Amino acid sequence: MADQRIKVLHIITRLVRGGAQRIVLDLLKRLPRDEFDVVLAAGEQTGDEGSLWPEAEQLGVTLVRIPSLVREISPFKDIRAYGELRRAVRTHHPVIVHAHTSKAGLLGCMAAKKEGVPSVILAPHGHILAEGAQIPGVPVRGWKRTLLAMAAKHNARYADVIVAPNQAELDDGIAHDLWTSDHCFVVPNGVDTTRFRPGDSTKARTRMGLNAASPIIGVIARLTREKGVDIAIEALAKLEGVQGVVIGDGPERKALEALVSAYNMATRVRFLGARDDVHELLPAFDAVLVPSRTEAHGLVAAEALACEIPVVAVAIGGLKSLIIHEQTGLAVSPGPNAAAELATALRRLIADKTLARSLALTGRQHIFENFSLDVMAEKTVDLYRRLASSSSVGKSHSMGKPMMLE
Repeated sequence: MADQRIKVLHIITRLVRGGAQRIVLDLLKRLPRDEFDVVLAAGEQTGDEGSLWPEAEQLGVTLVRIPSLVREISPFKDIRAYGELRRAVRTHHPVIVHAHTSKAGLLGCMAAKKEGVPSVILAPHGHILAEGAQIPGVPVRGWKRTLLAMAAKHNARYADVIVAPNQAELDDGIAHDLWTSDHCFVVPNGVDTTRFRPGDSTKARTRMGLNAASPIIGVIARLTREKGVDIAIEALAKLEGVQGVVIGDGPERKALEALVSAYNMATRVRFLGARDDVHELLPAFDAVLVPSRTEAHGLVAAEALACEIPVVAVAIGGLKSLIIHEQTGLAVSPGPNAAAELATALRRLIADKTLARSLALTGRQHIFENFSLDVMAEKTVDLYRRLASSSSVGKSHSMGKPMMLE
């Protein structure tokens, strides 16, 4: 008997430790296997952040390695990657292609359209024109950035549906003329609230070998410029008697360690590198600091809130949907005064335990109701079913009123 399941091909540029990659793997875990036959295609490139390929291999889905798919602009490799993606589509015959991030989004959607895939979804996970956006190796001005901006503006023409994790990213893309509202949908990125939940702070601090006598602030991020860890270090330098813990790795690590030394904070700011046990470490913190220069969603902030840890963040991009000032956290304005404002907000949280507890409780409820894995999976499955049903009767997805994912 023929397999009646809906075949979905997910495409992402890299499987490094990052928010977009984490979201994709968590989503694939939640797709019901009796209804969906899932294929995941990704480039083999890894980095200082660490690799998620070992975890992907445990998912029980078909994996396809795309050797030429890399993050950097490389015309020769990009042309080869396009061909490799077309072969993957021809081999697996998906009904739906769901392409993630900019490079895989463009090449994956183009390949899917060329091969006649009935339904193509683009999930940008941020874009080059977003406020504060910067891609390693791409100058703020120059031909590479111009080329990426042009590609971003043409990306949506190859997709039937654009999926954004929050209203802020959807509206930002419309404002930059990247896509139109008639085929855009908000499907929130989800947190595994069974994994990220309140825990024993003493046990978590012992796990890291930390002194429980002073407040501990956590910074969890890929160590790249756009994550603003240098801003966090500057903020911590303005606070006395506070310890800082940086979890994550990346190309900026040496520069950030040098910055800590320049502020004479080597004894109170520790770098732990990339960790698999972040959910067990989060309860150690009195607050989590999210100083990003650009952020499509802000998965770390959501994970901290799920653990009932108060969050102080820069109000930018998707963080504005997560950190509602004075309700689910404390938010400060982006810009040159961000470090000083973050320090002031942290000082306030440390001094006012009642406020910190109130924000933490409200924050966890906010995640449960709006940003859980269950919510993300439910809305994604609903979208897939509608697209598959529409494809079966030959309807176009880019015409008419948008499907509302309530």
